[in-house]
Amino acid sequence: MSIKNIFTLGLKLAAIAGTTCLLFACGDDSSSNSEPEEFGYVPSSSSISTRADIDYGDTIVLNKKMDLNIELIKDTADAKDSSEIYIDSLATKVPLYIGELTRGSRIRVKASVANIASEKIRIRSEYGEALKALTAIPRNDAHRDSIYDNYMVPSLGTKPDSTYRDSNQFVVFTPNHYYLEIEGEFTNESTARLFVQIDTSYYKYTGENDSVSMEMSDTLRGIILMGDDAPENITIDFSASEGHSLNLTTEGTNLNKCELFENDSLLSEAVSEIDTMMIPNDTTSWSLKITPETFSSVWSGPFAFFTTTTRSRELEKGEYFANPDSIKYPGETFQTDRPKDLPEAEIYRYNLRQEQFVWIGNYEKGDSLMVKHWIANYSEDNFNSPSTCEILNKDKKVVASISCTYGGELKVPAKGPYYLHYLRLNSYALSGVSDSLKYVLQLFVMVQQPGLLKSMNFYDLEKDEPMTLIKKSAGSVLRFKDINNFNFEAKSSSQWKEIGSDVSWFVPCESLNYINRDNLYRCSDDDDEQEISSDYLMIQESGIGETAKIIAQSKADPSMRDTLKISIIKAAD
Repeated sequence: MSIKNIFTLGLKLAAIAGTTCLLFACGDDSSSNSEPEEFGYVPSSSSISTRADIDYGDTIVLNKKMDLNIELIKDTADAKDSSEIYIDSLATKVPLYIGELTRGSRIRVKASVANIASEKIRIRSEYGEALKALTAIPRNDAHRDSIYDNYMVPSLGTKPDSTYRDSNQFVVFTPNHYYLEIEGEFTNESTARLFVQIDTSYYKYTGENDSVSMEMSDTLRGIILMGDDAPENITIDFSASEGHSLNLTTEGTNLNKCELFENDSLLSEAVSEIDTMMIPNDTTSWSLKITPETFSSVWSGPFAFFTTTTRSRELEKGEYFANPDSIKYPGETFQTDRPKDLPEAEIYRYNLRQEQFVWIGNYEKGDSLMVKHWIANYSEDNFNSPSTCEILNKDKKVVASISCTYGGELKVPAKGPYYLHYLRLNSYALSGVSDSLKYVLQLFVMVQQPGLLKSMNFYDLEKDEPMTLIKKSAGSVLRFKDINNFNFEAKSSSQWKEIGSDVSWFVPCESLNYINRDNLYRCSDDDDEQEISSDYLMIQESGIGETAKIIAQSKADPSMRDTLKISIIKAAD
């Protein structure tokens, strides 16, 4: 865009006299009235008594490249070509109107010039205030020893193939009309290229008070001009209701510290960055206190920045006490697969927090329980990712704590429903996991109730009677699935309508000489029996004429067992 004007700058409100100027034309080659994207065209403010009297060369067109050609003259009568900007030969500044901007608006400027000495670009209000630049300005051509000031230095070169190498940003702290000012020593060959963008109210917080609130899913960008008028600290209040998680992230520059509180309790503290997830009980309120640095300098800059983001999501079943997962019956390995938490989305944040509530049954006072919890696809390193496993009553009170690694036992203190509560922090996703399960949190619970069963028997389905003895020939295979039929009878006091039929298998040490699997299973001196993890055993030749034993133990009630005898005979020829 070529801009064609003769002008000087005067400031009515400050009663500053300027050099007389004449405005010939403005805009690009095709129109003298180009409209900016966000603001109306204001060629002069002299007719508005409450504004400064500034003769603008043109109005900045946002998000569009503007090319300026400048020529010096001594007399307005010499201004002949409307394709040029004519300025007084003594002029050192060219103002271009941007618009009326609100507090917190961010102005982004890309600029390059040619044949302008001592070149600087400023953003000013019509009251004359020059905004401070957000990026440090190089003090020499080597771009070293940069300082912060109230101007930017444009790049050199305005040819068609030239690129912007230098840009800067400015932030509005006081609502007003603003303009871009090109300052320098001009010649008849002076040219400039500009590209300006405005993010209206980009910074929602600009230091005007010491507290602000956020919604459950919100982003708050803050900028504070450090100094005597800056707040000592800023308190950001936010809350969430039960059934929702709240992920809070905050990071900043030139901060002394960030502190996260729940009521008066300090939850987290860091210098400039916090990333955490919180689960409310009923409706919970938190506050984030941000303390900026007190002093600024030309080396570190005059601003303190922070960006705080809250993201809320509706919790999955089992993630909060009012909507727990539920086991079906004792002896079952209860499994829950949570949704995949892709790193690029970071919706569920299992790496920050894993939590599960599981209803584990209604029990009578004095009942015995054995409870175990484990996970898959995420680290269970309790040193770097601490965890807690607790048994809760109906009032959400802890009645017992168990190991998240080995499980634990408890005696039920009172009649009523009970729940397992699992919580782990800072657990990373494991490598070497299949793509389908990568970033999927799998949770497992096993509940056992010693004393649940009245009886347990191996059972012959064909004869419809208990089974105590079978015959197997040497060299044959004993597959557990062929003998995995049992008759379970629960005690009349049991609340369970169904009981898990899974069992664990054991072989007495003496019988391992007769039934084994490539001598895989061995007993130490202190062992009476060996638990079998495979699904079959081989009948050994050394067992011909002997009777081996195999023991099945109920997973629902590990105090209940039954033994099956195996008579070993010679294989038929």
